[in-house]
Amino acid sequence: MLLTVSLILAFGATSYASTPFKSLNIKYHVSTDATNWFQAFINCKSAGMELASITTQEEQHNLEHFMKEHGYNEGYWLSGTNLGDGNFYWASTGTKVVYAKWLQNQPDDAKLAENDYKGENCIQWGIYRSSPNPIGWNDLMCKYQLKYICQDYSYCSPASNFVK
Repeated sequence: MLLTVSLILAFGATSYASTPFKSLNIKYHVSTDATNWFQAFINCKSAGMELASITTQEEQHNLEHFMKEHGYNEGYWLSGTNLGDGNFYWASTGTKVVYAKWLQNQPDDAKLAENDYKGENCIQWGIYRSSPNPIGWNDLMCKYQLKYICQDYSYCSPASNFVK
C-alpha cells in the first residue's frame, strides 16, 4: 500500500510516496510531482533529505526492485550532474560518480535545438517519458520536468571514533 504524505516546503506543496523502503540504511522517497533537476535538489534538501545518489551495484539492484515492485516506470531525477568540470559527480555528496548503470549509448550529451545545443548535464533514472524497465541511467537536460527520488539516511559513528 502506498501512502502519500504532503510536505509543505518553501516552494509550495510537494508530495512523496512514502512507502518505507530501506536499502543499506538508506530510505528512499519517490516524488509525485515533477520539476526540473535544480528544484528537485532544493525540494529534497528542504524536506531534510538529499536527491538520491547510487554508489554501488547493491544500491542500484535494491532500488530497481523497489521501483519495479511499485510500478515506478518513468524518468526520475538522481543527484548526478556534470555541470562542474565536465565529469559526473553526485551533487548530494560531492563525490565523483564511480559506479554507473548507464542505458545503452548513454551518456550521449545530446546537443539538440531544444537545449540550445548545450548538451545534457543531469542524470535521470529510466527514460524521460516512459520506461517499461527503468533499470539504467540517462543524461538529460536539467530543465526537464521529472519526478525525483530523495534519500534519507543518518550518519552514525561509534563513540570510540570521537576525539576527546
